[in-house]
Amino acid sequence: MTETTITKPARREFGALFRKPNGRTVARFRVDGRQHSKVFTTAKQAAKWLDHKQVELERGEFIAPRALRTSFEDGAKLIVADYELNERKSLDRLQDALAHLRPTFGALRLGSITADRIVAYVNARRADGAALATVAKECAALRRIFRLAVAARRLSPAQLPSFPRFTINNVRQGFLTEAEFRTLRAALDADVGPMIEFMYRTGWRKSEAQGLTWDRVDWEGGVVRLHTSKTGQPRTFPFAAFPDLDTLLRAQRARTDAAQRRLGQIVREVFHRDGRPIRSFDDHWRQACARAGVPDLVPHDLRRSAIRNLVRSGVPEQICMKLSGHLTRSVFDRYDIVDEADLKDGVKKLATYAKAQAKRAGRRVLALG
Repeated sequence: MTETTITKPARREFGALFRKPNGRTVARFRVDGRQHSKVFTTAKQAAKWLDHKQVELERGEFIAPRALRTSFEDGAKLIVADYELNERKSLDRLQDALAHLRPTFGALRLGSITADRIVAYVNARRADGAALATVAKECAALRRIFRLAVAARRLSPAQLPSFPRFTINNVRQGFLTEAEFRTLRAALDADVGPMIEFMYRTGWRKSEAQGLTWDRVDWEGGVVRLHTSKTGQPRTFPFAAFPDLDTLLRAQRARTDAAQRRLGQIVREVFHRDGRPIRSFDDHWRQACARAGVPDLVPHDLRRSAIRNLVRSGVPEQICMKLSGHLTRSVFDRYDIVDEADLKDGVKKLATYAKAQAKRAGRRVLALG
């Protein structure tokens, strides 16, 4: 029907009521320049609906009908934009999570993704062999999508589903002893080897070592400086105080100078393959680890090893945390790995202490006699 079929609107504080020739009533109101309307059998029903919408607006709970049609893909755009705006380092991991979520939820509206559908997704992923920690991260991304949609008024808070709780105990315990590292180092090529040794000695993350450029190496001060890290905090490592590390960087400088003369161009990266940045070395890493007898090792285990070495060398924990870039003690403690040899060492120290205390107590008894 056209507008001519609608009679004069009834007077209201919020919105308006229109009587149609067929006896039905149209309720209308405008928000942000957009008109919203609904047809009811009676005027009483229409008035009640407008009152309800007025309350939603006053409480900030009103969600436009168009927004309620927000799809999973709309939500994916929201979360990617959020990651990019906040310059989060884990955008690649988010994209992996979205790639797994899409086959199940990609064609759905957010409002139709319910708790039971999420549980079914978790069970299906686990049945396919996905690790619980991986599925938990995927659900965390989906939960973030919902929260961003609610914040953007694209979804009603009432449509936020409940998510399953995960109990995960998968803290890695991988680390390398000095002997194991030397075996691994010998199995690595001349390009990747120096970077791996740098990571093992300093505890820097893979991305931090890959992105290290010569302008951050202060030869006069004998330090390397990391201006931006995962935590957003700058970091300094005094390499000149560690002769092996000093030798490594000077050898790498010589390799870089030779590459620049050969290529006729500036090489900015400290660690490179004939002047090209080292991006991926997964295959070479796996092969080298297999030859060295540590097949389950991952590059991040080098960071754990460095922190473990710092603690066992007697460096105060506050200095260890400064060198490694940890902001909280709880996270740092996860990297300070203890093995059976450490436990035996501790018991030996306890036995020595107990023996010394016993001797002291015996002297006191003799003195009293």
